[in-house]
Amino acid sequence: MDSKYNKGIIIIFFVLIIINISVHIYNYNNDDYEYFNINYISYDKESNVAQLSVKRIGSYESRFTCVINGENGNLSISSINSECLINIKPDNHFKLSIISNNKEYDDYDLDNYLKDILYFKFNSDEIYLSIGGENTFGYEDVTTKDIDYGFYSSDENIFKIEDNKVIGVNAGDAYLVSDRVDSKIHIIVTDLISNYNISNKKKPLLSCNFYSDEENDELDKILSYQVNNAGYATRAGAIQAARFLTLEFNYRVPYFYENGRVHSSGINFVDGEGRYYKAGLYLSDSRKKNIVAKFAGPSIWGCPLTNYEEEPSYGFHDGSKMPNGLDCSGFIAWVLKNGGFDPGDIGAGESTYPYQMTDLAELVPITDDLIYSNKVRAGDLINYSGHIAMIIGIDDNNYYVAESLPYLGGVRGMIYPKDKVNETFDYIVLMDSFYKEDGNYTVMWN
Repeated sequence: MDSKYNKGIIIIFFVLIIINISVHIYNYNNDDYEYFNINYISYDKESNVAQLSVKRIGSYESRFTCVINGENGNLSISSINSECLINIKPDNHFKLSIISNNKEYDDYDLDNYLKDILYFKFNSDEIYLSIGGENTFGYEDVTTKDIDYGFYSSDENIFKIEDNKVIGVNAGDAYLVSDRVDSKIHIIVTDLISNYNISNKKKPLLSCNFYSDEENDELDKILSYQVNNAGYATRAGAIQAARFLTLEFNYRVPYFYENGRVHSSGINFVDGEGRYYKAGLYLSDSRKKNIVAKFAGPSIWGCPLTNYEEEPSYGFHDGSKMPNGLDCSGFIAWVLKNGGFDPGDIGAGESTYPYQMTDLAELVPITDDLIYSNKVRAGDLINYSGHIAMIIGIDDNNYYVAESLPYLGGVRGMIYPKDKVNETFDYIVLMDSFYKEDGNYTVMWN
């Protein structure tokens, strides 16, 4: 009896469970309200379109319709597999209505379902700084709210941040970061370069074998980084190459009368002796492998090389050893080459060679009207017979000129008052037709 009784109780128990489950399913399927999930999926910056997903929760099989309400009207989207995919422009405001089983559900404000930060990208992956040097950093973003990124330095012993500028503190590297985004900028602070400066005091003369291969490599990276930021193959890129060697490089590249050029005529076909028509700096022996033709070299900048000019007033004697470096047109040819141009290893303007710096663009005599007009720009060349230089800055009163001369002791930045510039120079080469593009042009460097 007890066994039959127990079996009956168990059967009744399972029947009640089944009935209960059926009731719940019935009640669920006949509920008066349906539930939907709205989720952010992705954002495409090119088209400025964000995608959202609307999914129904539950076991309904009937289709539903998403109605997007915007300023320019309504758009209806039918669900597929219990999901609507909605594409909207996040800088507009949209509301969503859902129609299902002949019921319309309340408006959903779609702004509430977008991420705060849809897109973020720093303008550069790395920044090089001198100790005490500073640089601005920028970024592109698309946000749906006002965002305080709270940028900070991963190591304030290396660099600090003030007013959206990074400032070098000590040599080393660290990162500019934010807890709001995954992106970061690699900040390299180096003592291989200095802050921009033009003064009457000469920088120390570059000595022989002062830099290692690794330091030469690092300086080449810094130069390339700066030119690319200014705009490779633009006016600004050429200016930056000139500013780098005259203002930021810690030492003065010596003046050396050329022993010849890499020139298509084949006359005095010599490479790297008073000139260096290549990308980068000529500071370590590893660069000698790039030399095409030698006469008295190869010898890197600052190292002894036989000179064949007789200019005793500047210390040059025929057959004596002088530190290798750049002559005037050799310097400007190097600047243009490193700025992204290929004019050839050409001379200053008066030579037996057929093609010269003064032939690159419009050669204009210097007059008061020209000097005080807006026609002259940084990056233009400035000339007198046998000499060529580049204007690297202009203010109300002065031209700032990068040049290499024997009486200056090599490559230097010089200041020429506008009211006296015609006492030294005769012509300006207006270079718009040569550069064609300005890049991130600045009249001055600060």
